[in-house]
Amino acid sequence: MFNVKVFFFCLIYIHLIFCLSSDCISNVYVNYDYYCCGNCENDVSTPTTFGINLVGGGDVPDEAFNWMINLSGGGDFVAIKSGSGDEYYAEHIYGLGGTNKVELFILNNLEASFELKVLESVKNAESLFFTGGDQWRYYSYFKGTPLQEAFLSVYDKIPVGGTSAGLASFGKVIFSAQFNTVYSDEALNDPYNKYMTFGVDFLNTLPFLDNTITDSHFEQRDRMGRLIGFVSRMIQGIFNFFL
Repeated sequence: MFNVKVFFFCLIYIHLIFCLSSDCISNVYVNYDYYCCGNCENDVSTPTTFGINLVGGGDVPDEAFNWMINLSGGGDFVAIKSGSGDEYYAEHIYGLGGTNKVELFILNNLEASFELKVLESVKNAESLFFTGGDQWRYYSYFKGTPLQEAFLSVYDKIPVGGTSAGLASFGKVIFSAQFNTVYSDEALNDPYNKYMTFGVDFLNTLPFLDNTITDSHFEQRDRMGRLIGFVSRMIQGIFNFFL
């Protein structure tokens, strides 16, 4: 009898997932992967309110997404990721309700930042969120591209945010991770080591984030030491910029 109950529950669970997924589409292109849930063929224009949602990393609370959805007026929610994975974002956010559609673009290379579909969705978004991934890919795929221009044309008018590598992109100064991550002991022992690479004026030029650098997974990955290294470099005003 126990096995029958478990099997019955599994059937119900699979049916619920299928019902939600029926509203979603996906396409894999050379330069990016595309996922969309909701009214994917229709753009809407809703009244929006600016807000910034900075998440330290890991799972993003539903309350944070709901806050952005409310500020978006129920419009189109766009999520962007550098690197593979996190296909569930579109389905999960749309499942919270209150949006016309949720689009997820997973960028595979620099050329994705020149794709018309990506640019149009960003320009027409009522909410934008940058997921985790690879900080250097975000920086090298975005900096100086039409995608950066598209984002900067709307980001102070709508709710925006990011988690993990997405969060790390929002300070006036960012740790670009050009040569991979840097650990606290490395940053403290030599704040000028080759892993301490930075960028500026990337995704954010908001005045209240001047002289600011963001970092993620702070407690879990023991990043106080490297933050001290970052700030010391900011005070000195000497950076290893990728130009």
